[in-house]
Amino acid sequence: MSRVAASDSYIVKASSEVISTTSYARIIATDGTCKVNFIATYVLIVDKASIQANREVYLDTLSFTGTNGAPNAFSLPNYNPTTMYAALTAFNFLGTTPAKFSFDPSTLTLTSTGYNFINISIVSYRFRKC
Repeated sequence: MSRVAASDSYIVKASSEVISTTSYARIIATDGTCKVNFIATYVLIVDKASIQANREVYLDTLSFTGTNGAPNAFSLPNYNPTTMYAALTAFNFLGTTPAKFSFDPSTLTLTSTGYNFINISIVSYRFRKC
């Protein structure tokens, strides 16, 4: 990301939304003079009911969110960091400091230079053992 003047804000907003079983929307926008040079996105679509139908594999999901630079309270039952996948699914960073964040999957902690909003989607799977 870059900006024209040092007083300009780094403002990037991104979000995803499932529209139906066959489509989704991805919105990425900037405000002011913030310029984004490169964006890469990946999509993982999972049918949780189909995966769990045989009752041997279970998926636990969580939306890890934060507002105004502070993570919101959350819990993920049966969490296992070795079978966990996380993705940044929505964010809104404002200000004159470049957007930076770090998410630690082993402790589920988020550190950041500050954000207006952030959402990290987490999927963890487990196998049933009898």
